[in-house]
Amino acid sequence: MEENKRIENVKLKQHATLTRNSFLRNGEVHRCWEFKSPDIDRDYEEPDLLYILDELSIEGWELVCRSLDDEGFILRTVDYVDDTVTYYDFDESELE
Repeated sequence: MEENKRIENVKLKQHATLTRNSFLRNGEVHRCWEFKSPDIDRDYEEPDLLYILDELSIEGWELVCRSLDDEGFILRTVDYVDDTVTYYDFDESELE
């Protein structure tokens, strides 16, 4: 199968999730928010969602929507980042 690929420099916005988690500490249930992006994995023990969103906003993140499971939120960077995407073109008849 012959492969044709095309590489393009693009501008993208990074996406991240902010989810609510629970954990036990000294026999008590504590709640925290977990922020995950391609570069960052961080827990916030601050229960106030508006405080956390404000902190993330200062760092360049904006709220997009609730997650599909309603357990958290989707965020994205305000600024675009440079990235490279590789596209592969192939003949679909060769896949059969």
